[in-house]
Amino acid sequence: MWALNTAAILAILGVISIMWTDRRGAPWVPTKLGKARRMLEMAEVGPRDVVYDLGCGDGRLIILAARRYSARALGIEIDPLRYAWCQALITVLG
Repeated sequence: MWALNTAAILAILGVISIMWTDRRGAPWVPTKLGKARRMLEMAEVGPRDVVYDLGCGDGRLIILAARRYSARALGIEIDPLRYAWCQALITVLG
């Protein structure tokens, strides 16, 4: 029963997230991890750099910039559910 309730809540949150971005801005289209790595390599990101990601979604670019390239990274996201997910990933992967 607990798993069913959790699945229902996640489904509702997913629908709200999709509706939120449709009304408030562009839809979330995640960047593939390989492309994110290549972008950071081409930019020659290093420990003295700051990486900004407008519309950071799940935060994969800023997490990669901080963990792999030791850069300071800042993500900006309008969708409150994506923002919460990004914060959770940063906390877990920290």
